[in-house]
Amino acid sequence: MEEPLVVLIARCQADGVITRSSSAEVLSETLSDLIDGVAERLRNESILREDADLPALFRRRWEALLAYATA
Repeated sequence: MEEPLVVLIARCQADGVITRSSSAEVLSETLSDLIDGVAERLRNESILREDADLPALFRRRWEALLAYATA
C-alpha cells in the first residue's frame, strides 16, 4: 500500500493541480504552512498536546513526497 501523501500528490498531478515541474521549495512552503495550521487548530481544540511536535512528524514524511513530486 502506498503512503497516503504520495497518493495525494499523484492524484493532484493527475488532476493537473500540480505538475512535476512544480518547485520543491513552493511545495515545501505550502505543505509546511498547511501542517502548521493543522497543528495550531488541533491545539486550540485541545486535540493535540501542547508539547506534541506535529509539524516535525509530518515534515519527515514530506521528504519522500517532495522527491517523488519533483523527480
